[in-house]
Amino acid sequence: MALGALTKPVQDLTAVEINELISSRAQEGESVEFKAGFSSIGSQNQSVVRDRITNDDQASLLKEIVAFANGYGGRLFVGVAERNGSPPEADMVTPIANCVDKADRLQRAFGNLIDPPMLRLDVVGIPTELDDSGVIVIDVPRSIRAPHMSKRDNRAYRRRGTESVPMDMRDIQDMTLRLVSRQSEIKEEFARCKKEFNAWADEFHSENEVGGYCLRLSFVPLDDVDLGQMHGNSNMRPEFINMVSEWKNTYTNKIPFSLMFVGYQDRPIVRGTSRWYEYPAQGISFVNYLRENGVLDVWFRCRIYSAIRENHVDVQLETLGGLLANGLRNVERVRRHAGLPSLTYGLEAQLRAFRGHGQSDYDGWRGFRQSLPVGDHVLPPFPIGRVDGFDGIVTQFITDWSNLAGSDWHGEITVDYGLD
Repeated sequence: MALGALTKPVQDLTAVEINELISSRAQEGESVEFKAGFSSIGSQNQSVVRDRITNDDQASLLKEIVAFANGYGGRLFVGVAERNGSPPEADMVTPIANCVDKADRLQRAFGNLIDPPMLRLDVVGIPTELDDSGVIVIDVPRSIRAPHMSKRDNRAYRRRGTESVPMDMRDIQDMTLRLVSRQSEIKEEFARCKKEFNAWADEFHSENEVGGYCLRLSFVPLDDVDLGQMHGNSNMRPEFINMVSEWKNTYTNKIPFSLMFVGYQDRPIVRGTSRWYEYPAQGISFVNYLRENGVLDVWFRCRIYSAIRENHVDVQLETLGGLLANGLRNVERVRRHAGLPSLTYGLEAQLRAFRGHGQSDYDGWRGFRQSLPVGDHVLPPFPIGRVDGFDGIVTQFITDWSNLAGSDWHGEITVDYGLD
């Protein structure tokens, strides 16, 4: 069973997960490193290290951080002593005094000590003792801006087994070429998603008499991923659930992200799986596709719930928000069950609004609606990081559609994602 300390979002870790590292004798490797403490620890018999973090301490940590970022990402546990072996194993907790404060200080310092700066780096203190001493966990995602260099010694590092070793010029050139190639692959993946969605949307438009709209949310991992066989795996299978959200400055009450459907059908696809939802009485259908390379597509189309007025389509923003929130939830479910908590995604959102051959008198749901121009709309891309940033993405998403409709909406949205 995967250890929570290695798979859970770092912000969710507690002393329980840290102690499991010890009891299970977790091993160092390509993505795991243990350090007993800082150079000021003195004797390893000390129960708690002193407060000082030296430049040498920072250099030692930066070496590991840069190596993880230049490789496949990883986690560094400061305050966990290792037992000598091949590979070394977690042996005991050597608590760091004021671990939360030290983690905050390190987080601020590292921002100026890595070149180029990393887009994301999480440093979190996890108290394990009653006096708030504990372990500092540094969560490092694989970086799309690699190769990175530590400014403490002006060197780039990479991970080789359980060690972080300097990179030579050939290593740096090879890494640069691979990352350029990966960026091209990401663009091609988004283009494929858009092409397949447009064919689906064109089919909808050709059959539609009153107009409507189709929405695409494409979540593409920024790193190479292989999820393997997933159809029939309930942990990986994408799903939709009803959620509750709160829209500050717009509503005083909590608003349900309700998605109406009558049943669903799971279908395998080539190297992936899908789940289809239908609500035929109201001309609504939507589908989730999840592929073994980690790409998640959310498609939605709506016929009756769009009223055509002067080449505009009334769009229910609670519906769009609910689709996005479910997509974000499924991304996090994939990361957790695949053991890739640091995996970063990119999101592309597209909405095609159609004018039909007739007029619809249906007034739609009573709620937060905006009237979008008929046509093809693609929002600027969104980076998808850790869970505590999801609300900001949903808020920006709703703000963007409101701005597109000519509305200067300002607000803040919080969502219950139904994650454990």
